[in-house]
Amino acid sequence: MNKKAFTLIELLVVVLIIGILSAVALPQYQKAVLKARLYQGIPLVESIYQAQQAYYLANGTFATDFDSLDVSAPLEGCQDDGNAYTAKYTCSYGAIMLNYGFSNVQFIDSTGAITYMHFLKENPSFNNEPGDRYCSTKPDNQRAREICQSMGGTYAWENANWAHYKLN
Repeated sequence: MNKKAFTLIELLVVVLIIGILSAVALPQYQKAVLKARLYQGIPLVESIYQAQQAYYLANGTFATDFDSLDVSAPLEGCQDDGNAYTAKYTCSYGAIMLNYGFSNVQFIDSTGAITYMHFLKENPSFNNEPGDRYCSTKPDNQRAREICQSMGGTYAWENANWAHYKLN
C-alpha cells in the first residue's frame, strides 16, 4: 500500500525546528518592540527639552507645566495626569513628564521597563550637568540594558529601582 502522509518522526522534527526558531526569534522580537517604544518617546522629549530652553531664555526660569510650552500638537490624545510636583501626560505608548523638581524631561515606556531623561538643570541625586541625557532600565531587565548600551550609554549607577546609563 502506498500512503501519502507524514510519519510521526517527521512531524516531531518539524515541531522541534519551529520551537527552536521561536526560542531564538521571540527575545529579539521583544527587544525590538521595547526599542521601538523608547524611540517613539525620544523625539517628544527632545522637542519638550528645546521648548523648555526657549522658555528659559524668554522668562529666566523653566516652565512647570506643558501648557506654558509650545508642544501641544505631539501631546494630543494623551491624558494630563500632572500634580504639583510632576507635570505628566500619559499616552498609549508611554508617559511624558517634567519631574524631579522640574529638573528633567522624561519619557517612560508603557511597560515601565525603560526610560529616557534629558536634564534641564542639575539634580544632586543624579550627579548630572544640565543637558545630560540618561537611558534607565529596571535592574533585572537585560534586554533593556542592552538597548541603553546600544544607544551609546555607559553605565553610571543603579539603585533598587533603576540602572542608569549616561548617553553621549
